[in-house]
Amino acid sequence: MTPHRSPFALAAAACMTLCAAAAVAEVSVLKDQAGRCMGTLEIYDRSTAPPRFWTPVRGNADQMLLLNPAGDSFRDGRPSVVMNPVTGWPEAVWSYWDGGDYEIAWSRFDGTSWKLVVTPAGPDFEFLTDNQSQDLDPRLWIDHLGTRHVAWWRLGPQGINEIIFTRLPAGETQWWLPSRISQEGVSTSRPDIRTVRPWGTFIAAQERNAASETSVVVLEEPPVDPRRPPQRGSDPWGRFFLRTAGDELSLGVQIGEVGAPGGAIPVISWRDGGSLLSSYFDPEASTWAAPVISPLPPAW
Repeated sequence: MTPHRSPFALAAAACMTLCAAAAVAEVSVLKDQAGRCMGTLEIYDRSTAPPRFWTPVRGNADQMLLLNPAGDSFRDGRPSVVMNPVTGWPEAVWSYWDGGDYEIAWSRFDGTSWKLVVTPAGPDFEFLTDNQSQDLDPRLWIDHLGTRHVAWWRLGPQGINEIIFTRLPAGETQWWLPSRISQEGVSTSRPDIRTVRPWGTFIAAQERNAASETSVVVLEEPPVDPRRPPQRGSDPWGRFFLRTAGDELSLGVQIGEVGAPGGAIPVISWRDGGSLLSSYFDPEASTWAAPVISPLPPAW
């Protein structure tokens, strides 16, 4: 792995970024006058090449509340920011350019600032990967217990991309070893992830076959057998095919839920041409229903 960005490089890049005249993006924590977290401010600019996700818009923003303000200078990827329901503070993962390839970075807000760890090069974010591969577009989900779940796709040889998954169980300090959960030999990418009680953890992604057709699939974590402890990423995930969606490279696949927490129904949505398709989980049949077609929202 290429050494992480030095604190001197970060400081120089941050200075250049903050002084830029056309700052058009930002990721920061918003607090009320009592110091309580109101949420996060996330402003992205996709009109540039590459898109900007990190450059602060507000010149007077508290630097302690900003996440990775130099990220655009290094072409870091878009963050996945989620509120931790246990701590009440946000956490984030993103593709971090280390000078040689993209790694998966993780940080959590501790009430004062975004957390860094000590590295040989100085303070830096914590990393979930350490390899020579391109690890891209991570998605974070934190369940009601505080367990963190992260899925992303890894650029593979001969165009065979893989979905990678890791988890940090609540109360533990060691992430599971990242492992492939998509089908071997089938190019799979651009995941979204969500845990929906009581049904479990789902990852929606898109597969691309040799005929350049893109399909939407759901990867479902096997239920835990009380007679056998889970083997931390070694058990294969189930796969359910939803629909072939033509030759688009990115379908914007997302997972949501409808209903009250503890009894909600997961729903997978994606773009197909000018339409929005949504497939709902059918608890009685324990399967996914045929997609419902509706007009595509402008912001999708």
